Amino acid sequence: MSNFNYKDYIQDHLLNINGYKSLTYPKELSDFIKLDGNENPYGPSNKVTDALSNRNDYQLYPNSIDELKQTIADYLNVQPSNIVCGAGADAVINLIFSSLKNNYDDMQLATITPTFGMYKHDAMINNIDIDELEQEINYRPNGYYFDVDAEPQIALIFASPNNPTGQIMEKDSMLKLLDKGHMVIIDEAYIKFSQYQSYVELTKEYSNLIVIQTFSKWAGLAGLRIGYGIMNEELASTLNAIQQPYTITNYAMEAAIISLNDTEYLNDNVKKIIETRNNFINQLVDITNITPIPSEGNFVLCHLNKGANTDFHKFMYDKKILIRIYSDAILAKYARISIGTTDNMQKVLNAIEEWDKK
Repeated sequence: MSNFNYKDYIQDHLLNINGYKSLTYPKELSDFIKLDGNENPYGPSNKVTDALSNRNDYQLYPNSIDELKQTIADYLNVQPSNIVCGAGADAVINLIFSSLKNNYDDMQLATITPTFGMYKHDAMINNIDIDELEQEINYRPNGYYFDVDAEPQIALIFASPNNPTGQIMEKDSMLKLLDKGHMVIIDEAYIKFSQYQSYVELTKEYSNLIVIQTFSKWAGLAGLRIGYGIMNEELASTLNAIQQPYTITNYAMEAAIISLNDTEYLNDNVKKIIETRNNFINQLVDITNITPIPSEGNFVLCHLNKGANTDFHKFMYDKKILIRIYSDAILAKYARISIGTTDNMQKVLNAIEEWDKK
């Protein structure tokens, strides 16, 4: 028998990486209010569920994404050649990272912290150093400001609105980075819930700007995994060429196309979520032991003024309410609560008021 050791075959930088911790929740969710994944409580367009229930092509490889790219292009007023699609925004981000020069080429990547944990994870698996600039969590009316004085140019990735803080990136800050020639990647997973405009239009002016969007949040398609990036044509061509084929299912493609043709219904749901979010924040202001951070997303990050976030998480779990907490030090006194229906958020508020008085 051979003395096989897998470590002789696997790249050294991958051997001790901790995997990204996905959400876990009870198998039976019917009694729970699920507010830990920033999902859309209203789900997709009814036209999506009707159409997908009639599909019966499991045995076929997915169709070309040309129609999907054209539909997205028409919706955003860009060209199909500017678009890269993937199985969720995460897949598009990882595809971009996989194409970047790695540590052996002195590649630099930067972001802020706290932010979406997959940026750091994807950087590590692609052997790219990532610098994190800590930002205050407290609300800033104009958003986070980020500046670098680096030569040569580096790549930067930001979520705007940012997850989990709900804050945007200041536009002047982003423009300065672009004018300096840095590659800037803006993750706009939550832009539909924000009062601020998307950066998509600026991709026509800046060839070094990439904007990432997704159908997971506003369109209620998180379970089908479909996202896309908008960028200059040459970069899009390169990324499309190196991408694995058949990564997006026929079901996801049809759902996305239908969603873009039923935006009135979906935007009405977005408006409901925004109104519910704002009301929830206003209601939390009067509770002593919790402080909400104003948010531009479909979630609210809350500072806990007593106890550990693990204790708060358990209390809410016992009330059959699922929320998100974090183990890293900067967020140890925080919990993130996604926005559900009006009725669900009233139950959440009642539970928080009970916890507050304990």
